[in-house]
Amino acid sequence: MSQEVHPLTAYLRANFVQRKLKDITGGRYGDFTDAQLANIVGQLHKLAEHIHDEKLTDALSSRMGLSKSLKQLPRDQISWWTVDMSSLVTVLWLGDLPHEITHGTLADIVSLVRNPDNRSVAPYFYDKVHRLSKLPFILELPSLVVAPSYSQRSARKNHCSGPGNTGAACTVNRLEEGEAYIEDGNHRAVAQLLAGQTDSITVIRYDMKANQPNSADAENHVA
Repeated sequence: MSQEVHPLTAYLRANFVQRKLKDITGGRYGDFTDAQLANIVGQLHKLAEHIHDEKLTDALSSRMGLSKSLKQLPRDQISWWTVDMSSLVTVLWLGDLPHEITHGTLADIVSLVRNPDNRSVAPYFYDKVHRLSKLPFILELPSLVVAPSYSQRSARKNHCSGPGNTGAACTVNRLEEGEAYIEDGNHRAVAQLLAGQTDSITVIRYDMKANQPNSADAENHVA
């Protein structure tokens, strides 16, 4: 998405497109050809461009803790940001990634999926992000990151997930922090780094103010 667009507007449009795409496809991208998906997304982009930001906030998930703050359109706290992937951490709660990977940085996750020999470690996640990396329209949807990372990251320390979505209790004490965490678009960020074969990524950064509630307040956050 063009950086000539205000980053808050860009995020709201990207969120709208992504949520509507999931509604239309049921999240089963494998049932559609690349051309069909591109056509759907193209129509959604055109629709989003004609909707005011205030109305686009209606598409924000009630399960995302930042939604209440974003509905106030805090333009002065949001900016475009190009950053090295080692400075970001994720909130990948579910999936077949081992805890020692999800508790690392975005660089740890990308390093894993860049090596085809690692597919057996997390086949579901590996296949998903490689599929996304081949869909140009996905690469145009920017991720939203929040600084500082500890505003949400510490809530993940004892979460339950694990290989095969077993719900296994976390036994990994290591919990890396970064300059910011990815609030929305975790899978897209990995896919974009895979497609670009680069270690830096342009995201939309939201700088949390000290008196604002953080996304850890959401009871059922889904990355």
